[in-house]
Amino acid sequence: MGRLTVRCGKNIPRREVLWMWPGRIPKNKVTLIQGDGGEGKSSFSLFFGAGMSVGKAPPTLIDGALMDCESTDPINVFYVSTEDESEDTALPRFLRFGGDEERYFDNDEKENHFEMTEECLEEVYEACHPGIIIIDPYQSFLPDGVHLGNLGEMRRVIAMMMRFAARREVTILLIGHLNKNEGSKDIHRGYGSGDIAAAMRNIIKIEVDKKNSTKRTLRVIKSNLDGACFEPVGIRQDEENKIYLCDPRDNGNVHQIDLAVQIIQSKMKNDRALADEVDKLLDQASIHPRTVGRAQNRVNVRRKTIKGVRYLVKKEPETGK
Repeated sequence: MGRLTVRCGKNIPRREVLWMWPGRIPKNKVTLIQGDGGEGKSSFSLFFGAGMSVGKAPPTLIDGALMDCESTDPINVFYVSTEDESEDTALPRFLRFGGDEERYFDNDEKENHFEMTEECLEEVYEACHPGIIIIDPYQSFLPDGVHLGNLGEMRRVIAMMMRFAARREVTILLIGHLNKNEGSKDIHRGYGSGDIAAAMRNIIKIEVDKKNSTKRTLRVIKSNLDGACFEPVGIRQDEENKIYLCDPRDNGNVHQIDLAVQIIQSKMKNDRALADEVDKLLDQASIHPRTVGRAQNRVNVRRKTIKGVRYLVKKEPETGK
């Protein structure tokens, strides 16, 4: 064994934590998203991936108001699941949430089974260069011989994934199920060793709102990272099963202007959207025209007719026209 290297604080390089979704999902790190079955973990992960595939992180909740995040470069999303097949479930959801099908990738389980090994992760990276990898549920993809109840084995797997995420600049979302011991603390309800939570640096829980079964609540229940936000966010789905975020205190309803903003953004592709499609959704949500105008200003779009077709288009940044 070699000699230990002891460092002085003044010689340790500083590194800022980068956030893919400010305060909730860090960039190039591993996040565990857990919850009971049927409470929206998979849907949210696909919603998040769909947005990032077109360069849109979810809005962030600050003092009860949803604030848009800055647009980013679109990234590829790799999704692997033993519960939802791409053909009839995962990919249709991804597209319904506004994702780019050319940036969605999966593993054909009929050919070779994906495992949480460095070899498999490298194969995925070389095949599609993803910015996000979603493993749903991670308990189904453990390497041969690794058991959930063995803390030492699980720590080695998690540490390897953390190193891979940092080296390849990939954000990894592990979807995890909870056990039935509802009396335990949230971070200790994951299947397997309760110490797995200690090895994770960022954990999110999604659960059904106890007062409104049509709404979910997302909250960070553990984070060792500077800049983490522990304020809960509400999640709801409309009649078309599209996801919108809201203030969890709003009884399942987003503020009208926030809902209008999310509707407009969900239809924008290549800086434009068909006005008739947007207006139909706005009418279904009973949003007042004045509120629609304010929402358009917030996302910096205007209405324009091009060759007889009405669009919503991004304003030119130099002139605002």
